[in-house]
Amino acid sequence: MGSLPVIRAVGRLVPYLYRLWRDVPCGEVVHVMANSGWAWHLFAAPAIWIASWRCIPIVITYHGGEAEAFFNRSFKLIRPTLERVQQVIVPSEFLAAVFARFGVSTVQVPNVVDLDAFAPADSHPLEPHIVVTRNLEQVYDVATALHAFARVRGQVTNVRMTIAGSGPLGDELQRLTHALRIADAVRFTGRLDNRELPALYRSATVALNPSRADNMPVSVLEAMASGVAIVSTNVGGIPYLLRDGENALLVPPACPTRMAEAIERVLMDPILGRRLAATALLDIGAFSWSRVRPILFLHLSGGDGRKDEARRGGGWESTGPSGTRGASMIRAIHAVLMNALVPQRVSLMRLHKQRSGWSRDAIRGYQDEKVRELIAYCWKYVPYYRAKWKEAITSPDEIRGVDDLGKLPILGKDELRENLEQLTTTATFVKSSPRAVAVAPADRLCSR
Repeated sequence: MGSLPVIRAVGRLVPYLYRLWRDVPCGEVVHVMANSGWAWHLFAAPAIWIASWRCIPIVITYHGGEAEAFFNRSFKLIRPTLERVQQVIVPSEFLAAVFARFGVSTVQVPNVVDLDAFAPADSHPLEPHIVVTRNLEQVYDVATALHAFARVRGQVTNVRMTIAGSGPLGDELQRLTHALRIADAVRFTGRLDNRELPALYRSATVALNPSRADNMPVSVLEAMASGVAIVSTNVGGIPYLLRDGENALLVPPACPTRMAEAIERVLMDPILGRRLAATALLDIGAFSWSRVRPILFLHLSGGDGRKDEARRGGGWESTGPSGTRGASMIRAIHAVLMNALVPQRVSLMRLHKQRSGWSRDAIRGYQDEKVRELIAYCWKYVPYYRAKWKEAITSPDEIRGVDDLGKLPILGKDELRENLEQLTTTATFVKSSPRAVAVAPADRLCSR
């Protein structure tokens, strides 16, 4: 099915919808990572609607520099889905302004870069090296980067280029390098994981971002943290992140001549390149996890009002006209369906209502209790967590609540992928009645 575009999408959507319906009620908030185009319609929108039907508060983080064009085309279709959301997070002032033009209020939480992994090199590269770390798709316009590189090579003969990314234009772009007679100086690495990218940046003289639309690309943040001079197009949210002549050189999109001139300026004037990189290093601290984490957690934690909004089916308040009659009808139908399809809904609602009246101390006590239960369970039943945590603590009893979570090491994506089997619980859940769940170690259960 993977080779058939339409059938492939349907084949992925069906199990996705099933998993959403099954798993969404397990959470106290649903955090949706959203983007423009079909990614919104096929992945973000279903998650939002199912969470709304399940009466779980919804927070979305919206990425992507093509939001304005997408909203101009499809906002009438997007709007009913956004109205189910209790909080919209965007990473930049650029996207905040786009949403505001369509009457949607947002909060800003910047993207994050791992400053422990991405750091400047101890010495400068011996040969000029241009690095592009964007996917091989139309929006990132790697073709213009290749045309610019061909012009630069006419002035700097020993320059080379590395393109780290994958995508549908891979074959076409490799043919272009032969047509431009630069194939011997251009290397396509394919997609690199986070363990390989830091070394690539440290070998670079210039990090080139040629995209036609952008927001706050993590690849640019990584280049800033790596102490590399940046040349980028001035599209979308880029001017909110990079300042021309201060921490980067900015050029118009799809303009290989201007792009080549900017690259040559950096290569011919090492002092300029070092100044741009040094200023970017001063700016990058704002995107560290320690700075972003409290902002993100503040908006994810929400409050009692957000849970009330989720129960009512309410979301953001629009500054423009809204179809209140249609929305009321949708909510009425929603209430009937939920009471018919989910018999436990009334008891769950009573429980949520009871908690919504708790004091701050009571809420914190409940959170601390749940943290202790979770840590004790993972220590007992998840081998990898137990082994990893023993590097930092001697017993799960040392984690008494939320404030102690900082004692535990943070796991990265690659570590999770490599140790998936050890991260699987050894406990088996046995449902004995609609309101009771027993947990038993797998080795104590019969083969059935």
